[in-house]
Amino acid sequence: MTAVTAPEKYRTFYLGKGKVVHAAQDSDTVTLCKKPLTTVKLAHTPYVSCTQCAKVALAMADAPSDDPKEDDMPAKNANPSDATNTDVDGLISDIHATVDQIKELVPGSEGVTGAADALKAEAEEKIRELPTNKRTALRKAVAEAHKAATTKPEPADEPAPAPASTAIVRQAENPLEIEGIPDLVKQSIKAFKDGVKYGLKLSEVGETVARTMLEMRLRMTHTASGLPDLMSIEKKTKNSAGLVYDGAREGMDPTDQKLKDAHDALQKATQNKMADILVGWLRDFDSSPNPDEALETARLYFPDAAASVEAAREAKESGAEVSDADLSLTEAIYAVYKDAGVELPRYGRTEIQRFNYRVKQLDTARAELDAARDALDEDGTPKDEKEKLTAKVKELEEKTKGITEELPAEWTEKATPEKTPKQRATEKVARAQKLTESVTKAVRRLEGAERQEVSTSLVSLGRTLITDATKDTSKLTDDEKADLKSQLESLVTVLAGEAAKL
Repeated sequence: MTAVTAPEKYRTFYLGKGKVVHAAQDSDTVTLCKKPLTTVKLAHTPYVSCTQCAKVALAMADAPSDDPKEDDMPAKNANPSDATNTDVDGLISDIHATVDQIKELVPGSEGVTGAADALKAEAEEKIRELPTNKRTALRKAVAEAHKAATTKPEPADEPAPAPASTAIVRQAENPLEIEGIPDLVKQSIKAFKDGVKYGLKLSEVGETVARTMLEMRLRMTHTASGLPDLMSIEKKTKNSAGLVYDGAREGMDPTDQKLKDAHDALQKATQNKMADILVGWLRDFDSSPNPDEALETARLYFPDAAASVEAAREAKESGAEVSDADLSLTEAIYAVYKDAGVELPRYGRTEIQRFNYRVKQLDTARAELDAARDALDEDGTPKDEKEKLTAKVKELEEKTKGITEELPAEWTEKATPEKTPKQRATEKVARAQKLTESVTKAVRRLEGAERQEVSTSLVSLGRTLITDATKDTSKLTDDEKADLKSQLESLVTVLAGEAAKL
């Protein structure tokens, strides 16, 4: 089956986690099939696989203009009897143009029947506006063209689809002298102005402009490495972004503060989205449902990375042990940039914000978990309260585990570590020591029978603490038991000395 190529100046995308390739312009907010461009991934292919997008793309082939206006189209409800000779000639010309569009359709290609049907219906609508004596021959021409387009051809070997067009990465001080940059700047300016004019969602417009700016960076060369200037290090790359922001402000009333604020907000949204778009695009080399197309794109922009992965694939096919990292196009691209002294971001700004927020949630959950465990250790807690605390501890343990598994290692290290049983016990001992010092001061203020009574209580408490703490030694090694015995014997000696003073 012959592939359907996206129209000129259109790019291809995957929507969300889908594997269907759609088409849209950078300034669009919906695809050709009218689906909203929200979460998208760039597809490394010029071919469209969405049936509806393909239909529209085919119908656009050889259209009279890229942006037909409704005012230029004949009135749908016009009375044929009222048509002037000029109107009739114009309609006939339009119908012949539609017939030519049908003839241009590739029989047997994906979506061709739907596209042919749509064009036939369009032609018939215009034919009905003509005088009766003008209709028959035109209907015959439309029918013949429709039949030829929708008749499945005999099976034949088809040539392999051509790869994506060669990437253009050139050196020039003025970004507008680099092929393709002027059109990309115009697209970005249009998207920017439309976003401000119609009050579109900042994040969505920012994402659209950021995608186009990534395309600009791919066409710029980082002088030191010879690689595309993905990090906008070169002055010319920075200037290309400036051309977009300055161009979007042309003609703006300098006294309109509200409009200025809208431009500033959208510029910030674009800058914020840039890292998200770049990181997502780099990851797509590994997650693309079409790995061969991803490899072809890598050959165009990052030949050393592509060669490295191809060598790893060949080694694996020959039976050698090859790591997943060696087979990863994404990692190979990161590696060639790192070797060139350029660090590409691993995470987008949105991800970093989410990770930072999750770290705060982890700290809060761990603090609540420590408090719940301490409360559970308290004596005299009613049974129903202990059951609630036990359930809460389990819930918090699962919550902290889930957050920890979600976060990259770099962020788990930023979080407050979960306290070990030893740390919790040590903290309690420290609190007991402070309390002991306070009690000792209070006892010293007492005299006579009052002091004797409180001192007796303290001795009893000490006896209980020591007895309970040393009761179960089954988990101690022989050396640990010997050390504990030595400490107890030393304590006995000290207590005997205190008793002798009485």
